[in-house]
Amino acid sequence: MIEILSKIANSHFTNIFMALCLMCTSGYQIYGQIQSDTHQLGAHHGVAIYGLILLIKEFLSMVQTTDKAIKHLQSEKS
Repeated sequence: MIEILSKIANSHFTNIFMALCLMCTSGYQIYGQIQSDTHQLGAHHGVAIYGLILLIKEFLSMVQTTDKAIKHLQSEKS
């Protein structure tokens, strides 16, 4: 059971989903703030930046993993 939960928690797709959730919910708050003309810095701005950083990190991690897999497959063919 712990192995399954660990795989879910460490999944690239789970982390991307969570980053998108953070960005969407904070984006909704930022949009509401823009509509109400109150230009104040709030916690939702930090959450949006954190979500963006998580998203970039996960995409880079996925690209690196894919690159390693391609290199491994190419080395097996040779």
